[in-house]
Amino acid sequence: MLHLESYYDFRRRLIVSIAICLLSACSQDIEKPAPSAKPAVQAQYTASDYISHLALVKLTPKDLNNLEIINAYANQKSKLVTQQSVVVLEYQQADTPSKQQLVAPVALDKENNNFPELLSIMQKLGEQPYTLHNLQVTTVSLKPGKHLKLSQKDVINPANPHNLQINLLKNTIKFSPEERISAELRLITFFIKHRFRDAAYLAVDNAKQSLASLQRDMPDDAQTITSLSQELDQLESEVHKTMPFTLSLQNQ
Repeated sequence: MLHLESYYDFRRRLIVSIAICLLSACSQDIEKPAPSAKPAVQAQYTASDYISHLALVKLTPKDLNNLEIINAYANQKSKLVTQQSVVVLEYQQADTPSKQQLVAPVALDKENNNFPELLSIMQKLGEQPYTLHNLQVTTVSLKPGKHLKLSQKDVINPANPHNLQINLLKNTIKFSPEERISAELRLITFFIKHRFRDAAYLAVDNAKQSLASLQRDMPDDAQTITSLSQELDQLESEVHKTMPFTLSLQNQ
């Protein structure tokens, strides 16, 4: 009988000890401070982001998201100079007597011809009637700096984003004739895909001029000239076939 009572006493003490340990562990977990949240990583914007949103803020000045990205790029600590290929669109809107320019980045270093920034800008431009007078491809040099910033008051006056774009074009690097025609052929493919008729015709004309320059600069490289000429002929034929130019069609 004594052995049985001793067993029950031992069992009760064991249960009480286990309960005390569990309660102590729970209290420590409750008192343990929660790990502090990691600070949010600030997005790093590129020269392409800055150029595309500078064009968009000119077209949609009330969209503050464009302004935030412009200033976020301008405030970045990195002062590395970036070379960015761009397409300069010279256009005129129905309610504006003077010609204007938009600068759109294009990733010519990539193999595909998607150019999403150029697509967004041209789609936004197309929301109002306009006439496209010219386009050219070039490369600009850009680095972050406070002189690139815009305020909400600045955006109200379209001249301010326009002046920043003009400043971009003061630091251009010209393409060689071969580089230029290669870029123009890719742009023609892009314009055909997205049915930008006027841009496609202008790009074809520009490519013909580039091909003529290439023939003068590289008269002995007949193979390259023949290959580029054949590609241009095929693209021009596709432009005429898919987007015939008639006076009854509205400018795109």
